[in-house]
Amino acid sequence: RVEKVYARYSARYQLQRKVDDRVTFSLLTFYRPEFSAIHRFTSSANVALTYKLARALALKATFVDNYDSEARGRGARSNNDGDVLFGLIATF
Repeated sequence: RVEKVYARYSARYQLQRKVDDRVTFSLLTFYRPEFSAIHRFTSSANVALTYKLARALALKATFVDNYDSEARGRGARSNNDGDVLFGLIATF
């Protein structure tokens, strides 16, 4: 039995900005190419917007996207997998 080991580089970018007293924007991205083949990579992005409704309550909308350059080659319908999420945040 032969096992393959895939070593990867990893780069991360993170940004969080307060747009005004009620709105916050955040971004977190990862880029992970294979060590020996930089054209084969995975990446992910998480983009969120938070709106403060009250002192202890906020509404959050998040877009999450994952990309795998080799996913179709393994039988997936797409190289992308994304979600849009909505939630309430309560602070105690």
